[in-house]
Amino acid sequence: MKIHSPPFKLSPTARRLQKLVLGLFLWSGLLLISEGLWGQSNLPRVERMELTERQFFASVGDQAVDFSLRFYASSRYHRAIYSVQARYSPKDKEEAPQQLVGLYGLNQLWLFKLNDSAQEHALLNFKFPSNHYWEDLEYVEALHPHTDKWFFSDSGHYRILNGKQEKVISEEKDFWVQKTEEYLLLSPKDSFLLQKLAPWTWNAEVISTYKERILLHYQYPSRAHVMGQCGAGEEAGYLLLSFSEQGQLQEWKNYPYASCNEGIYSEEDDPAQLTTIRHQVYHQGTDESWLLQLDLKLCLIKNKLITPKNP
Repeated sequence: MKIHSPPFKLSPTARRLQKLVLGLFLWSGLLLISEGLWGQSNLPRVERMELTERQFFASVGDQAVDFSLRFYASSRYHRAIYSVQARYSPKDKEEAPQQLVGLYGLNQLWLFKLNDSAQEHALLNFKFPSNHYWEDLEYVEALHPHTDKWFFSDSGHYRILNGKQEKVISEEKDFWVQKTEEYLLLSPKDSFLLQKLAPWTWNAEVISTYKERILLHYQYPSRAHVMGQCGAGEEAGYLLLSFSEQGQLQEWKNYPYASCNEGIYSEEDDPAQLTTIRHQVYHQGTDESWLLQLDLKLCLIKNKLITPKNP
């Protein structure tokens, strides 16, 4: 592209500024083009969404109630138990929201109106007189004093207001406040939620694709409870998924090579290979072993049994 100079002579500083502006303009254009191409070419890939807030509705008698909840902190002993801040207000009424604090665990949600700020702080930060998560739940369930208590679970709901218990109705079945969703982005328009395969967080990443097949590697903690057997263990393996041209899941299979829960461990060989990965996999407590071989170029997995189980 030819740039015509103006009819008058520019100063050296002006010429440097002109070159700088032109360079920035060209660079910004190239950057926008490359980002657009990258956003489309870097597919498929896994994107994670951390959800830490939610709303739901309930009713007490003839009064509908709108709840808003926010994740606050996780328990030191159990990854699936955490404290929440909440507020509620009667629906379609101009009333100041009531502030609550509470705890979620094992699909049970306790919410309290406490008049003691120190007690609220202790609940939110798990400052309980116990060292085990099940004792924390028992402590919170029997927490006193309170002027307003709400309880939600998949088996029923109730409210205790000034010592009087009332039935609560809600169409919700799960009362989580914090969770991770992992989406496998197939195209700019199509995606697949990995939690449809299993409800835990896979921590998955794409390692190979070929035609309709996508190969994922995953690795996540064996148990939500960080204490006890397998508290520090891990689950790891591969997911091989096949999709239609319309983005519909046609077939999938899980190939674990490490599992504290199932007693599976492995040895990886050929670490220098670029297109092939092999795991010699063993099952504790039996004589069963198999060879797990991945072809990253063709996005295929062969699972060959070496020794059978004991009869």
